[in-house]
Amino acid sequence: MEEYFLHFLWQYGLFDTQNLITTDGLLIRPDFRGTHNLNSGPDFSEARIRVGNIDWVGQVEIHVNASDWLKHNHQNDKAYDNVILHVVLHHDIDVFRTDGSLIPCLEMRNRIPAGYLHTWKSLSHSLASIPCKAHNPNTHTAAVLSMKHRVLAERVWQKAGRVLSMGHATQFHWEEMLYKLMARYLGRLVNGDAMESLTNAVPFALIQRYRHNAMQMQALLFGQSGLLTSAHKDDYAKQLYAEYRFLKNKHALLPLTASVWKFGRLRPPNFPTLRIAQLSAVLEQSGIFSVMMEAQSVAELKSLLCQKPHAYWETHYRFDYACAPRSAAAGNDTMEGLIINAVLPLRFAYAQYHNDTELQEKALDMLSSLPPESNKITRNWQELGFENNSAYDSQSLLGLQQLYCEKRRCLECSIGQKIMRNEEKFPARE
Repeated sequence: MEEYFLHFLWQYGLFDTQNLITTDGLLIRPDFRGTHNLNSGPDFSEARIRVGNIDWVGQVEIHVNASDWLKHNHQNDKAYDNVILHVVLHHDIDVFRTDGSLIPCLEMRNRIPAGYLHTWKSLSHSLASIPCKAHNPNTHTAAVLSMKHRVLAERVWQKAGRVLSMGHATQFHWEEMLYKLMARYLGRLVNGDAMESLTNAVPFALIQRYRHNAMQMQALLFGQSGLLTSAHKDDYAKQLYAEYRFLKNKHALLPLTASVWKFGRLRPPNFPTLRIAQLSAVLEQSGIFSVMMEAQSVAELKSLLCQKPHAYWETHYRFDYACAPRSAAAGNDTMEGLIINAVLPLRFAYAQYHNDTELQEKALDMLSSLPPESNKITRNWQELGFENNSAYDSQSLLGLQQLYCEKRRCLECSIGQKIMRNEEKFPARE
């Protein structure tokens, strides 16, 4: 048995609470079982418990075996001297504070309802991607709604945290951070690392310097990508290469190697050459960060992202290989993905940095006005009856899968807790 299951039972009182006694025979009456501590130190703080005829206020520590107290070296840690009750599955030894005083102990092994134990095991050991799938969770309960809101907030804060970490590396140059986030997303899983390396190979100072000269901007990005060579046949590629040679010498640039880019098994619209062209087209606009922060709607954001690259890319996906004419601007799905995964996390982080709650709320509201993402994860949830009507829903479902289901944090999830509490309380057993 894992310790966090005992934490769950203690936190919500899901055990036989009749005639609680310590291992040395004293009556226990918990008036308040304490606040769950997720940081270092004892597991529950500020508990109020009567042991025998004495009222205690302090902390509760929980272990599978009482001897884990020694394994964790608590006997030498004064931070545990305020523990007023030791809750264990198996009482195999007595434990003492650093002053030698005995810590009262409650043994739980015959107080756990078999229904809870069975359900917990079925959740924690499930091989399904959604552990509670076999329990047919009711998708229209307050537990589901509250969990979706909660996990969306966690996912957004997690993304904002990564953006703020990037801020420390860039001295909070927000426009540079937008440049890196957009490049990373456009590369997706296959070329995301390479696109990020490209943003390091083309410092944002050069982007700012050459953004008003489209050919020089494109020459910088394509040249530093390593995808430009002297062997190109098309005039556009030759012109870029000549421009890049000048810029390379002028700024002592060191390009990436072409081998970092992946073309295999990609649909042509995802080829890195086209993605670099689309990135360049967006970056050629002035003051893009400010406009994105001030945008009041998804439509405004899309108008900034739907920029046409050089006309060459309307008949090419890569250099020297012509194709049938079509629009070379980022497609609707790509723009919405950029908004969800780059623009809105940046807006949220910017709002958090400046303590702007209104801008935070607007970022979340925009998720509600974006169409839902559709992938294997969201479809799995929809098969169980979960709604996926907007990006707000799909981001919630993705967060639920990645932050809770994959980590088997069922007992921290409102849905898992609801399933546990609905189980019949069979007679207690070990």
